Amino acid sequence: MRTLAGYILVFSLFPFFLFILFSTAKEINKVQGFQGALEQAVSEDQFDITKTSLLTDKDGKLFSEMNRPFRLYADEEDIPDFVKEILVSSEDQHFYDHVGFDAGAIIRALVKNLVFTHIQQGGSTITQQLARNLYLGQEKTYNRKLTELFYAHEIEKSLTKDEIMELYLNIIYFSNGVYGIETASQYYFQKELGELNKAELAFITAIPNNPNKYDPVEHFDQTKIRQERLLDIMQQTGKLTEEEASKLKAVQINLNIRKKVDQYGDYAVYAQSELRELVAQQEGYLKKLEAAGSPEQKQKIYDDFDRRMSEVINSGIIIHTSLDRNIQEKSKTAFQKRLNYNGIEGASITIDNESRKIIAMVGGKDYKKYNFHHAYQAFRQPGSSIKPLLVYGPYIEETQASIAERVNADNYCIGNYCPINYGGRQYGTVTMNTAFSQSYNTPRFDYSKKSGLIKPSLHFQNLTLKNFRNRIIPMPLPSAGSPMGCPPLK
Repeated sequence: MRTLAGYILVFSLFPFFLFILFSTAKEINKVQGFQGALEQAVSEDQFDITKTSLLTDKDGKLFSEMNRPFRLYADEEDIPDFVKEILVSSEDQHFYDHVGFDAGAIIRALVKNLVFTHIQQGGSTITQQLARNLYLGQEKTYNRKLTELFYAHEIEKSLTKDEIMELYLNIIYFSNGVYGIETASQYYFQKELGELNKAELAFITAIPNNPNKYDPVEHFDQTKIRQERLLDIMQQTGKLTEEEASKLKAVQINLNIRKKVDQYGDYAVYAQSELRELVAQQEGYLKKLEAAGSPEQKQKIYDDFDRRMSEVINSGIIIHTSLDRNIQEKSKTAFQKRLNYNGIEGASITIDNESRKIIAMVGGKDYKKYNFHHAYQAFRQPGSSIKPLLVYGPYIEETQASIAERVNADNYCIGNYCPINYGGRQYGTVTMNTAFSQSYNTPRFDYSKKSGLIKPSLHFQNLTLKNFRNRIIPMPLPSAGSPMGCPPLK
């Protein structure tokens, strides 16, 4: 009888068991799905932030910024411990112990918010603030706060405490369009972060708590009050003695606001163009374009390339160029003085003879950044001005010939190539000086007496600068030894 009753009980409970089993599995799947979505949302790929790329001259001095907003990045080892101590003491005293959120701080904040019937205090840890800035925005709702906890915990699983601190200090807002503590240091003091004294460090660390209220430009006194409050907290937590805190409060703070650096646009634009060529060549975009079989495929490659260029420029690269500021300014002044006629335009490129690097470039007499650049975008016939560079100069340099040397200026043909002079005239044997001054097209320079070679001159009447580059002297894309001095990207 007991056995029968046992079987009846088992069979009667079996449907309930199945219901519990399937319900539990369903909830587990939901949790696993949520966890998977959370891990994907808070992946390390999402931690990249926009950084400003810079152009420097031959002496390593900055002359142009490539993108906005102005944002520099400070690696963890470059961030002073004093800044970290201020943040931990004032914002999150249990930062190095919690798992992304501080339960005690949340309870205190909840009690205070219930008293005031709306959110007054968030109880956010540094990790929660990082999650908010990276993913969630500044909305003050309980739902957003709950989501913030999940994100913060996931960040703690993905990064070390030092990495969290580094990322946090590089994304927080310091007012006036300034993000990150290195950027703040250079914007407000025009010094690198490592050059600031402790009083200055405490001053800029005061800003993010309320960037509007503690804007040093508009509300310097409020920022100073907040700085002294932070120094008091450091004293209370034993990080500073009373004497040290008093001395730091007495240090005078002198702002030195930085303005955007945007000089020598003629040179900067070409350097950026060369960067595009480097990326296109080294990452295979040129080969992809050659292999593309339709306009649609080419457009897709162009779009992919534009996205890649945005990634490169927003990654905070530094392009070291060979710009000589003195020569650049003299070149620009010469154009403004000499080409002061309406309708007359020009361009120049100055190359250092020893290093073979481009040290100055003028894109036009009144060139404005990103306008048409006559120095490298204007493909026109070089005309007779190319002859000294391609014919006379190399011959004189190699043979040490005199300008009184006589050359044959009659017509000739090499295969289907038959240069002629203006009007079809032939001049016979003339001095090199005469051939050059009259700009004859047919002189032939005889190398046979000196090197065993005969190198005839070239005919330039139908030769554009673009064809000159492609047919006569192919211009390789820059490498580590390029005229601009740009190293290859890695």
